Amino acid sequence: MKLIRCFDSVRTTRFHLVCALALALPATLLAQRPFAGTPARLPVDPSSQPLAQNRVSVMVEMKAAPAGAAYAEALKTAQAQYDAARVQALKNPTTQQSKAILAQKSVNVSPQAANQVRLTVQNLDQAQRQIMSALTGGNINGQIMFRAQRAYNGIAMYVSPDKIAAIQALPGVKAVHPMHPKFQTAAFSDIDFTGGRSFWTKPPFGVHGENIKVADIDTGLDYIHTNFGGPGSVGYANVPSHTTAPNAYFPTQKVPGGYDFAGDNYNANFNDPGHAAAPDPDPFDCNGHGTATASLIGGYGVTNAGFTYAGSYDASNPDMSTLSISPGFAPSAKLYPLRVFGCSGSTNLVVQAIEWAMDPNGDGNFADHMDVINMSLGSNDGYADDSDDIAATIAASIGINVCSAAGNAYDTFYIHSSPAAASGTLSVAASNNDQNGFIFNAKVQANTPGAGSPPGGKYAAIYSNSSPHSTVTNDVVYARPANGSTAFTNAAQVSGHIVLIDRGGVTFSVKAQNAMAAGAVGIIIANNAGDPIVQATDT
Repeated sequence: MKLIRCFDSVRTTRFHLVCALALALPATLLAQRPFAGTPARLPVDPSSQPLAQNRVSVMVEMKAAPAGAAYAEALKTAQAQYDAARVQALKNPTTQQSKAILAQKSVNVSPQAANQVRLTVQNLDQAQRQIMSALTGGNINGQIMFRAQRAYNGIAMYVSPDKIAAIQALPGVKAVHPMHPKFQTAAFSDIDFTGGRSFWTKPPFGVHGENIKVADIDTGLDYIHTNFGGPGSVGYANVPSHTTAPNAYFPTQKVPGGYDFAGDNYNANFNDPGHAAAPDPDPFDCNGHGTATASLIGGYGVTNAGFTYAGSYDASNPDMSTLSISPGFAPSAKLYPLRVFGCSGSTNLVVQAIEWAMDPNGDGNFADHMDVINMSLGSNDGYADDSDDIAATIAASIGINVCSAAGNAYDTFYIHSSPAAASGTLSVAASNNDQNGFIFNAKVQANTPGAGSPPGGKYAAIYSNSSPHSTVTNDVVYARPANGSTAFTNAAQVSGHIVLIDRGGVTFSVKAQNAMAAGAVGIIIANNAGDPIVQATDT
């Protein structure tokens, strides 16, 4: 095959072009600079992962309802009272009292009800403390991960399976539930493809996310990225060590707050101390997935010159051809990254993050809650007793718009994941709307005949790490060895051309390094194994 042209829609500062030919889920936004650690992965069956010390992760559910349920009831009462007052005000709208009622923008619970909710949080906390010594010592000898009182009344812990009956017998315990690890789900950034620009033109001024606070429960956020108003790559050398917050780049006008519940080494696939959560106040992203979802939610956009887009958002602006990264759906929204993943693996920390979104100040004042919770994550099963589902439902009941990804199990029937299955929440699925049957972020076009490829034939690429060049056109040379695992024996033929490398054997970064050493101007990685490809972003 000759004269291959690759079209990329999301570009970075990486070496020329890397396309991955694969059929799978939508592509994630590529970070402005390579992230440490590994990129977002498709789900791994947690049952295949080793469990250290023969422990399991469980949620100990207490009998009393969480404090969020009390707040939801108080809010329901306040809403009913306001509705009745509004009906009366509409009958005689000219009085001063009626004008004040009709001008009211929001409904709040009474001070008495708010105080009662704060007292409920304290009471639930005290009841949990009364059984802590029994859970962590003596016969049970468990290890506490975290406790929750707002979105869920429970204690998450590691424990030997043979101790579960003893836990259930403790006073105040309602049930013991297995925890189902959640994995990141795929995302893509193409606002015109999804029709998001139409919201920017809604009368009278358009909708851009003004005064909206979005909690993005994910892998954190690269707040230095120019897509969020940061200085970009020039700022990384000046960043204090991870876990330091505030710092020169966080918090910002765009990212006013957030938290890291996980730490870099956390991984729910493993129950050993080396992978335990290590929370800190800095939600910086070492994975990339959270930065991608935050970009789709509320990124400003990045110009082809690498600067933050600073123009207007309407039917004509910005001109997407002038941008290397398109803006998000709500570029005026405030982003609050809540990191629940380490640099790789799964998580059991979603309830903690939902609690933070409900009560950011931690003082029991739910009136300060986030407006939106985004969770581009899930497990491939939607269990009714999943603590993440219950927490999402409670969060929605107090007035938060909770949005979760509806599965990451490919084009498969009858699989609806948690927490997307939670009552009262929005469950969002991918929409495939192109002739290839899936969303892609690059194309490979054959310009001359080849084996099974007529001129003009196009192959879609997903999860590809694209280049600063919009196109690369050249002859294609097959790597030797085919999987690019060692220095190329046909380097002379590869030099100055695009090299085709089979997947497998070694990491994508090793393939790329060997290709660069041979003088290749671009890389195509062929998916000859069937499963979707997720490319690495190592330097």
